Amino acid sequence: LLSYMYTTVDPASVGIEESMSGLTAVSVYPNPVANDLSIDLELERSANVQIVMRDLLGREITVLVNEKISAGKHTISESLGAYNISGMFFMDFLLDGQKVETKKLIAVSRN
Repeated sequence: LLSYMYTTVDPASVGIEESMSGLTAVSVYPNPVANDLSIDLELERSANVQIVMRDLLGREITVLVNEKISAGKHTISESLGAYNISGMFFMDFLLDGQKVETKKLIAVSRN
């Protein structure tokens, strides 16, 4: 016989801080991608944004973005055709040097 007890805990009372990442929305499309990639992101505040593409072993493939971006909605376009890559990759989103999001991306080479 299993029994469960549920309780509501205020995160502040146990020292857990609410995430203040500053990144409210991220979408990556098309996924899978053959060549041109679009990234929509919405920033709550101005920040230095880095988007790092990594393989399944965590090795850095490329840094797609490394620049100061103002608050608001932005679309970033990138061509992956020059990298001639295929497979599953991860895109790490960093704001002011802190990783706040990771998205999975499948790339399909046309060669």
